[in-house]
Amino acid sequence: EARRRIHATYGFTHEAPRPTVWAHLWNHELGVYGPEWVNALIAAFPDYARLGFTDVETHGVWVGTSNDPKRDDKNICCNYEYRYAKEFGGGAGIKRLCDAAHGHGIKVMQWFGFQFDMRSPLWKEHPDWILREANGDPWDAAYQSLQCGRMRSGFGQYLLDSLKQIRRETGLDSIFWDSYQNMGATCVDWQASDKAPQAEEIWRLQAALQECGYRIQRCETV
Repeated sequence: EARRRIHATYGFTHEAPRPTVWAHLWNHELGVYGPEWVNALIAAFPDYARLGFTDVETHGVWVGTSNDPKRDDKNICCNYEYRYAKEFGGGAGIKRLCDAAHGHGIKVMQWFGFQFDMRSPLWKEHPDWILREANGDPWDAAYQSLQCGRMRSGFGQYLLDSLKQIRRETGLDSIFWDSYQNMGATCVDWQASDKAPQAEEIWRLQAALQECGYRIQRCETV
């Protein structure tokens, strides 16, 4: 009852976790399979369904270091924006993946985060979107490669709009939130008058995403 009342404050309905298989690829696999990386996963869906799995988590490939020819430090977690890289199949590839999964009663979960690579053009275009520490440095959780977005700025609306569009175009079902604590809910907004963490803004975002059709939002607690 306590959990239900807390969730209701933010318009969120509790969802029980479902049997999930983790098919999280990395840059080595991308180098091997290229834009055809979804084929092996699609071929595995009948076995996943037979074994009782109802959800598959994968990364997809966002525009970022993975498809930037100027970057040698390829990292599938260091991205520039939430737009699928055409070099690895683009949004059409993810839609094909989701359509195939749905044919076997499986839902697809995609990697997301509240952070982007430090060299993302978004930070240059919108410097006010950068969450900053008390001394003014960008909040990077000591990664020295990523920067956290400020949810009370236009960044929060950018995330909501981007994820809504992705769902409309691909049929993506679920969300895996990377670095949910250290790059998200526990990050203090020192620029705000109350100097509070971004947790409430993130919870409201999650409720809005649930309302638009996303189901099962799993969080990495780092």
